[in-house]
Amino acid sequence: MKHQHDEIAGIRERQLWADYATPRFTLGTDRERSMHQLFKARVHSAFDRLLHDAQRHTRALDFSHVRLQCQVIQALEGPCCYCGELFGVDDFGVVYDTPPGGRNGNPAPRALANLAAPCSSCARAKGPLSGNEWRDVLAALRAADAVAARAVLDALARGYAVVPRPGRREGTPPGAPAASNARGGVSR
Repeated sequence: MKHQHDEIAGIRERQLWADYATPRFTLGTDRERSMHQLFKARVHSAFDRLLHDAQRHTRALDFSHVRLQCQVIQALEGPCCYCGELFGVDDFGVVYDTPPGGRNGNPAPRALANLAAPCSSCARAKGPLSGNEWRDVLAALRAADAVAARAVLDALARGYAVVPRPGRREGTPPGAPAASNARGGVSR
């Protein structure tokens, strides 16, 4: 039954891609084929990341990578769901609209309905904020100076990519001498 459902979703994904690609890729079928391969690789990578994260938290996903592809194709047909900018196959991310870690003891579901496919800038910079919180941040930035707003968005995107995630140990390993006492002896 699940195999049949995935097969139907695959047919739907191919039709959605054809509807999406036909007006956008006029450089021939080779260009369309290469963009489709890029798209599928990026969605599959996002799915693997989501699946790994769900397994790490002993949760399950309620969707397959094909169903995720369908949702992302539909998102590509319009502007970013957060900032309203247009984006394409080479400029998207897949994030949870409401982070599944939950706040106030209310974990959000790891479900297809909770996923968003925004532009890559919003996907990187959103971090642990919910979609509504991120829209509020963007609204406040729009009211500010445009150059300063772009600098803040770029810094947020870089910061979430650089900041270590909880659970990863970085820095001095346990048992190593402190920096002020690097030789292991008494500092003078």
